[in-house]
Amino acid sequence: MDENIFLSYAWNDTCNNDSEKLVDEVAEILINEGFNVVLDKKDLEYKGSIIEFEKRLGRSNKIIIFVSDRYLKSEHCMLEFLFIKQNKNVRDRIFPIILSSANIYNEIDRIDYINYWDKKIEDLNLKIKTIKNPIGITSVINKVDQYNDIRRIFADITDMLRDMNSFTLEILRSNDWEILKNSIKSQVKEKKVIEITPDEWSNNWINKISNIFKQK
Repeated sequence: MDENIFLSYAWNDTCNNDSEKLVDEVAEILINEGFNVVLDKKDLEYKGSIIEFEKRLGRSNKIIIFVSDRYLKSEHCMLEFLFIKQNKNVRDRIFPIILSSANIYNEIDRIDYINYWDKKIEDLNLKIKTIKNPIGITSVINKVDQYNDIRRIFADITDMLRDMNSFTLEILRSNDWEILKNSIKSQVKEKKVIEITPDEWSNNWINKISNIFKQK
């Protein structure tokens, strides 16, 4: 099969036993089925651009996401999801595997994730205020924008994941992952996904720097 399938997951996920072994298991199953599986640890070459790989994942028509507590708190995983969302048709393009540590179904637990990203934004803004010379900190301001974008879409992401009947890991694993394989095969093969090219995070960064320092 010609079309690529990307796998999005959190590295070193200690909350889920052998999480990366699960990723490798799914990759092997799909490769044996004839799919072209794209996995960062095998397809992102030495010195390759991480951000360009994540953008490429975000444009893909088929993305399996391994949702865990660590995934929902990971800057890189949430950035990948941000790119997915920017390229529209999210529900059609993702195939979620919800792991037991992902506390998205209880509203109180989900608020903990929202508070987590709010704290990241607050801590970074406070640290920026300690910088005496604002020259050359564009990338720092862009990081604030990135966290704000993640925080802005977090409720939408988890609402969608909660609404999708993704089955338990045990059910998905049964019969050699047949449910997942059939779902991927039945997806419309060709869907044109338009990448949004303007970099939202870098717009008006001078004003953002000024606003932060005005609060000192």
